[in-house]
Amino acid sequence: MEWKINESELYAELEPVIRGLGYSVVELSRQATKNRLQIRVVIYHYKGIGLADCELVHKTIQPRIELIEESEDVYLEVTSPGVTRKIKNGTEFPIFIDRPVRIMMQDADDWLSGTILGGNEKEVQLLTKQGEIAISLPDIKKAKLAFSQEDKKIK
Repeated sequence: MEWKINESELYAELEPVIRGLGYSVVELSRQATKNRLQIRVVIYHYKGIGLADCELVHKTIQPRIELIEESEDVYLEVTSPGVTRKIKNGTEFPIFIDRPVRIMMQDADDWLSGTILGGNEKEVQLLTKQGEIAISLPDIKKAKLAFSQEDKKIK
């Protein structure tokens, strides 16, 4: 699992614009194919993401991407993270503060459930049924947002 901050030029250009619209950038991927450049942006807002949100971000960043990439043949997809998103990067934990999460540790056979309290490039802080804990990112095998009845937010 990769736990590094996205440091691409495209991310550096788009993240402040998207943040200015009131959203967090969860993921940004860029893939060049023979005929076209494909950009996928996953955005988040604690109140949820709807079609109008994706449309606003799309219309706002499309011209900027075309300038940065010096191409008008860009396919842009803007989506929400979904309710059970697999967390792919350590920078996602602070975005999803106050959301239920399930974490599989490197040396465990079962999921650890909790609510995200915070995080940084080194660790994530969770509130579990046993109390507050900090987990080092290298100790995590996989993590995903939780949405089932058994994974209700711990208060």
